Amino acid sequence: MKVAGIVVLVFSLGANGLPAQAALMGNAGYVVDSSNQIVMSGSGECWHTIVWTPALAVEGCEKGASKPAAKAAEAAPATRSVAQPTPAPAAVVASVSAPKADAWKTVLSDKPFRLEGASFATGSSALLASANEKLQVVVDAAKQHPEIALEVSGYTDDRGSKANNQKLSQDRADAVKVYLVKQGVAVGNITAKGYADAQPIADNNTAAGRAANRRVEVRYVIKEETKVRVTE
Repeated sequence: MKVAGIVVLVFSLGANGLPAQAALMGNAGYVVDSSNQIVMSGSGECWHTIVWTPALAVEGCEKGASKPAAKAAEAAPATRSVAQPTPAPAAVVASVSAPKADAWKTVLSDKPFRLEGASFATGSSALLASANEKLQVVVDAAKQHPEIALEVSGYTDDRGSKANNQKLSQDRADAVKVYLVKQGVAVGNITAKGYADAQPIADNNTAAGRAANRRVEVRYVIKEETKVRVTE
């Protein structure tokens, strides 16, 4: 029932289970008295204002009517748990050592040179012409590597006295040194020493052995850069 500006019987709702004053706070759908109480008809119906709608219904005031429940907020769709795919196991990469690079390494090469006794006159320190070609190997090495040191050693067989053999071995070592200097080898790079019949390389009891022991040796060390694979 909708009316405007009509005041009729007033009932205080509360003890009888009808809505009390607090129920009307901010509700413009009902006619109220000066005490802000709902005005009801003789049949017990609450008087509506012209703006009443079912949405403004007060529970217990309307017969057969109840305030529509507020529209439930639409629930956000439940997040569906999606099983994540199991990541594939990381590939195991075998550790492969890179091949070692070639590197330059300094190698010391000992270059012995031997001049047999046949290159000298018998019992003499004089060099024969046949010795020149043999000694050229030493001259070439000294010119190619001017920093090398040459060690000239003279030896004899065990025939004769120790003193004579010592002198002869020294004289032959000196003769080789003089030849090398004449060929342009720095004199400061050459040492010459006689060892008589020490350090034999063959049997002095045979003619062939004694001939092998009568010799002059030239030893020198060359530093050569050789490409080798470096290993740990």
